[in-house]
Formats: sequence, C-alpha cells, structure tokens
Amino acid sequence: MANKRQLKKHVQAVCGELATELLITRHLFDGLDNEKVNKIITEIAILQETTIANCTFAFDKACKDFESRHDFNQARNSYYHKAFHHLIDEFNKGVIEIVKHMNEALPADVKKQFKAAVNRK
Repeated sequence: MANKRQLKKHVQAVCGELATELLITRHLFDGLDNEKVNKIITEIAILQETTIANCTFAFDKACKDFESRHDFNQARNSYYHKAFHHLIDEFNKGVIEIVKHMNEALPADVKKQFKAAVNRK
C-alpha cells in the first residue's frame, strides 16, 4: 500500500464486497440461517473497524537516538514496513476466517449446485 488512506479504502472495499456477497446469497438461495448471516455481518463490521483503527501507529524513536539521519530514516522505514505488513496479514487472516464461515452457512444443496457449475466449465 502506498499510504494509510489507500489501505483504509482497500479494507472498506473488501469488507463491503464480503457483506454484499453474503446478502445477495441470502436473498438468492433458500435455507441460509439468518442468525448465522447476521453473525457473519457483525464479524465483517468488527474486522473493518479494528483494521481501520489499527492503521494509525507511530515510530517511537527520535532522530537524535541514531548516529545519522540516514540510520533514523532506515529504522523508521523498516518499522513502518513491518507494521503495515503485519496489519495486512492480520486482515487477510480475518478475511479467510469470514469466508470459511460464509461457506459453512451455505446449505448442502447450494454447495452441490456451485460445485456442479464449476465442474461444467
């Protein structure tokens, strides 16, 4: 990600798409448990809010703590690089868990229809 604003937009877009897919599936197919769907929507909202809230963090050292400005910049860039990658990894793990829950909420006959449609291609 180039910056925090783009990261936040990406998180919102992914979470919005997950919620949209789930709601469309609920309206297209009978047999989905509304309680499970509502729980998954809540999980999506929590994932989005926590990820966006965790996008803001700060490097806790000052330039005077290093021998040169170059060392400071290297350390700061390394810190932000690791922090953003950790945040993205945690977000991706959360998305995978939500997708697993979405698949579990599907009735068996709908899963068979999806598998048959994929095998025809």
